[in-house]
Amino acid sequence: MPKRKCDRPATRGKKGPARRTQSTTSASFAITPPFTASNFWANESATSSRSTSLQINDCLPQICCRVWWALIILVAFFMSSSLIRKSYFKWQSSPIIVTFATRETPIWEIPFPAITICPEVNAHPKVFNYSDVYLKYRMKQKTTEEEDTYFRLYSTICNEHLEFVDQNATKLMTNDEFVMFLGSFADLQMEQCSWLGDSLSCERSFTNILTSEGWCRTFNMLHPDEVYVNAGELSENHTRRAQEWSLEEGYPAGVGLNTYPRRTMLTGAKAGLQLDLFVDDSNLDYLCSEISGFKVTLHHPAEIPDMDTHFRIPMDEAAVVAIKPSMIKTSEEIRSYSIYDRLCYLPGERQLSNYKIYTQQNCMVECLANYTLHVCGCAGFYMISQEDVTHMCGAGSRKCLEEARVSFLENDLEDFILGRSMGEKIQDPRECFCLPSCTSISFDAEVSQSQWDWRKTFHYKEHDESFNITFERYTLTNLSLPQLLLSGTTFRD
Repeated sequence: MPKRKCDRPATRGKKGPARRTQSTTSASFAITPPFTASNFWANESATSSRSTSLQINDCLPQICCRVWWALIILVAFFMSSSLIRKSYFKWQSSPIIVTFATRETPIWEIPFPAITICPEVNAHPKVFNYSDVYLKYRMKQKTTEEEDTYFRLYSTICNEHLEFVDQNATKLMTNDEFVMFLGSFADLQMEQCSWLGDSLSCERSFTNILTSEGWCRTFNMLHPDEVYVNAGELSENHTRRAQEWSLEEGYPAGVGLNTYPRRTMLTGAKAGLQLDLFVDDSNLDYLCSEISGFKVTLHHPAEIPDMDTHFRIPMDEAAVVAIKPSMIKTSEEIRSYSIYDRLCYLPGERQLSNYKIYTQQNCMVECLANYTLHVCGCAGFYMISQEDVTHMCGAGSRKCLEEARVSFLENDLEDFILGRSMGEKIQDPRECFCLPSCTSISFDAEVSQSQWDWRKTFHYKEHDESFNITFERYTLTNLSLPQLLLSGTTFRD
């Protein structure tokens, strides 16, 4: 038998008698070699290709096999470690995953949004005309002390004409000036209101609310005593309170349609709110506001309206506002996570100073007021309680108010970009960590508008006895017809 290339030579032993070997023909015995990486590799290779097995056994030493398997184990270890590390950092940065609900939510399970409407005309023309006084200043005509006071007050909300305002003498607004200011705002004029196709009392259904635009009217908002810590005179003309409804639980089963806050079960023009808004031509004040019409914003019934997110309803136009709600719910398992991990507040975890109900919008309003008070030494007349007018900004602080708002929003954006932690933010008393509520509802609006030739309609209906509107009353009037309705009977959370 020829000698194999890699076989070891026969071992030479001492001389002695030859050993006898006995062979049997009835059976053969084989001893299984011990399991090693080399044997395993050789056996596996032998089943696929005899020539490959011979080459590996002949040319690859045993240490090469060990190095090969060590490299494979190291590569697998580093790859698995990398995946584990990536998963850990992903969980650490966003342990809570927001997903779409598997079922659609009917619209009657959530309240109809609160609707806040502000007229573009701020001052009541019979009390004060901003344009007339401004022209007197321009023409260097004499003005009364009352006109000077009103001009300073309305310079806080009208278009910027601050060259005639003493910046140093009007940093703060006195209590008497504040009361005088509130009593001079123009009222929102509404002729007809309907809800779910039925006539509605505009005066009883819309209540006053103080915003950055002055006095506005709001529909379907919670009672001020349920929203504000100190509601003051805001609660005087508000009669309805929440009935069997809460922000976290919603409406219980078995509650009828006639509840509060209001809700609807259908969609379309007859399943929402319809208004007739009008403005007299004599009320227009183009130096105070160059745009005529109405500002409208949608918000949760428990939230303070943010008029910076408004949309406009022009005069002499009909507008259809399709409202699309969106809601975020949380599972019970989220309660075991800390606030730092879930990044939202459960009921009772965050208390505000000025508002009884925590929402992200209410928190932002309060924190902006605190930040403005820290930077400017005063806050806007709409930011703080009506009982505390000692730190209310006047016209001389308007520039500081605007800069403080921009700085506040920039700080929030910087915190988001830099990923500043909650603990780092709380150390700064000027900042708030206004996380959303774990259960929250928001509303988006799609507005479509068209020309409304209401004068022709009123002219033909003037002799209709069932039409109780006199056309002569509106000869110098501009009307608007907004319809606000939900865009569908269901939506996805």
